[in-house]
Amino acid sequence: MNKSHGRRRGTEILWVGDRNDSLFAELVARLAEGDSVVHWPENGPLSTSANDLLARAKSGWLVVHRRNAGPAEVALIRQLRQLMEDLRAGRPRLELILGEMARYSDVQEMAAMADRITPESVAADVFPIRVNRLRTGHGGMDRTGRLARVGIMSRNLPMVEMLADCLAMISLEAVVARGWSDPSIPSGSLMVWDVPTLNPRWEAELKAWGGRRPVLALLAMASRDLTARARAAGACACLDLPFELNDLHDLVLAHLPIATGNPAHEARPARPQARGDAVTMRSGSLIVRAEPGHAAFRGQNQRAGHETANSEETGQESA
Repeated sequence: MNKSHGRRRGTEILWVGDRNDSLFAELVARLAEGDSVVHWPENGPLSTSANDLLARAKSGWLVVHRRNAGPAEVALIRQLRQLMEDLRAGRPRLELILGEMARYSDVQEMAAMADRITPESVAADVFPIRVNRLRTGHGGMDRTGRLARVGIMSRNLPMVEMLADCLAMISLEAVVARGWSDPSIPSGSLMVWDVPTLNPRWEAELKAWGGRRPVLALLAMASRDLTARARAAGACACLDLPFELNDLHDLVLAHLPIATGNPAHEARPARPQARGDAVTMRSGSLIVRAEPGHAAFRGQNQRAGHETANSEETGQESA
């Protein structure tokens, strides 16, 4: 039975890609019930025309996945965009999912013509939420009774500031963690980890802690292999760096755990209280906890900072 019958206008998705590709097959199996799918083999010809694709996509989404984008892909996207510009109304949204084998110059050219490009390495995490929002009008994340305090683990101060500001936009309290067992973060809270993939122990560390709390892994220049390794090690989801703000918000809200302890950590958090090792960001908000190793975190209250660092380093657990 075709469940697209009766679906409201604008929520149709036409999926175009290689059915033999494991990622595309997974997306189709999870998300494409009732949708049309066009098989376009990698390094092979497309069996239909750009005009036909637009007619079948209607006013919904046209999602094209290519692991390796070259002249044929660029030509098709250019033709689709030209045809779409001629449509006065009812044009579809053009979404591309591209792999790491796509040439940078081709990606740059297609980026100017597509509505959005998603790295294939994180498509399995972000597309289900996007499709759910298209179909239902919301992302499906209910934060009622969920832990609003989110940990951040990174040794990059600008990254910490950016993540904390992003979480504050959706009324979550960011706590910069000294380690996985930092007592300022509830034991089951979500941890956003800027993964040091150059460290050979990162997978072992994730395996040790991924089963104790949800971990959203931020991976620089992620590939399908790298995100697969992170998920196998225990990450609840992955994001490529750089990422889209909406994707970060969606994944954080989707993986907030249910609160089972202190009610003060639930729902909408209060503004963090200032303390000796707090950091004031450019936005004016406060990060509750500071990493003592950062030179930028030392200076104003050096004595208090050293005392805090000494007391907590002795109790820090290692993975």
